[in-house]
Amino acid sequence: MIPHIVLVAAFDEVARATATNALLLDLPDAVVVQHDLAPGGELTRRIWNAAGVLECDSVTLGHGCVSCATREDLVPTLIRLQERPWRHIVVSLPLTAAPEAVTWQVVDATLEDLGLTLSELDQRAAGEAVCAQMDFADVVATLGTPDETTRAALDHLLGDRPRMVIHEIDAMELMARTHDFAAAQARVDPTGPHQHAAHDCHGVWTLVLASDRPLHPGRLYEQVELIGAGRLRSRGRTWVPSRPEMVVAWDGAGGQLCIGDAGLWGDAPRHTRLVITGIDAADRGRVERAFRDILLTDWEMGNVTDWEGNDGLDLWLGTADGDEYP
Repeated sequence: MIPHIVLVAAFDEVARATATNALLLDLPDAVVVQHDLAPGGELTRRIWNAAGVLECDSVTLGHGCVSCATREDLVPTLIRLQERPWRHIVVSLPLTAAPEAVTWQVVDATLEDLGLTLSELDQRAAGEAVCAQMDFADVVATLGTPDETTRAALDHLLGDRPRMVIHEIDAMELMARTHDFAAAQARVDPTGPHQHAAHDCHGVWTLVLASDRPLHPGRLYEQVELIGAGRLRSRGRTWVPSRPEMVVAWDGAGGQLCIGDAGLWGDAPRHTRLVITGIDAADRGRVERAFRDILLTDWEMGNVTDWEGNDGLDLWLGTADGDEYP
């Protein structure tokens, strides 16, 4: 019999341990596969069940991506465990690891400030790590009963996906579910719909900024903090006139913003659609004003040749082709 697999991704060690142990105790014939990153940079794999630790081994890191290294070790481990009579396997990922990297096959502080980095190059904000885990999750568990503001924020960020309080996890209900990989991919895809249906309440708001116009490269570079900084969660795509064929991905959380190349528009109409959620009223007005200011004006839309040459965005988007201009 092929065992059922449940993936636990967490930002906090207590939360991870609580969720993992709850699943282990409630599920019959269950085993845990847990990966951890030691202070010296060594990845360890422990396999244990209710009776105790069954295996404990070091894992060689072939590269700097801990999520990818975990996946590369996890796949053969899961195949090996299928040969034993386990009905359920609980996969407990390293703290802050992104579940998306594993499932391909099977707050403003930085992680460095909190001692939770996965490598020396890990400069993510805490909010970035949490949002990456939440976006890909089928079910989100909170440490305690959320207050009204937190519930409203979860409504905006999760939509109708289910939530549980961590000490009330129903393991059998979880195992009755099947991971919807296509839906999870759509949530993390910058070209995805990023649907929003929650009402603004308890100070939580969401803006959908949409336009068929591109963003001005210079004003974007100069004013990016006005639209990307603060206690915001932002997702979507846009384009700049200096690179008209490129889909520009937009992904921000925890006061940090990632802007990058997300492929080509192809036959799809170029457009900007950013979904931004915040909890400070002042941020909303600032974001709206900055977005209107960064969009190209009527005059700029009619002067395409002005965008030939260096647009100042190579650090974010790579070197411009030079043959992209219409």
